[in-house]
Amino acid sequence: MSRDVITCHILDTVVGKPAPDVQCTLTKLNGLRAETIATASTDNDGRIINWNQPLDAIKTADGKVAPGVYKIKFETGYYLSQNNEGQAFFPFIEVVFNIQNPDSHYHIPLLLSNYSYSTYRGS
Repeated sequence: MSRDVITCHILDTVVGKPAPDVQCTLTKLNGLRAETIATASTDNDGRIINWNQPLDAIKTADGKVAPGVYKIKFETGYYLSQNNEGQAFFPFIEVVFNIQNPDSHYHIPLLLSNYSYSTYRGS
């Protein structure tokens, strides 16, 4: 199965398991403008490998992802309120990242707990 050029993954570090059914939104930032590109919910493994919409809006004529600043908004509030003893300190988390190499894959993992989170560029 092929994957989109931008993917993400959420791991609930409190229970050491993936976070399923978390709604996420992918946005391209252009100065003060923000364009929603796609949405999806994490699967049972806490991953989004394909967004609900094709990423054509951010592809160049040769089919590569356009360089620029992007954001994934993770709607963590509902997930946290239903898990981890109902503690939802972060109703959402926005991770902003810069795509410089259109030939690369961009994977954005989110390590989530009740009162903290961490992210990095994954592979």
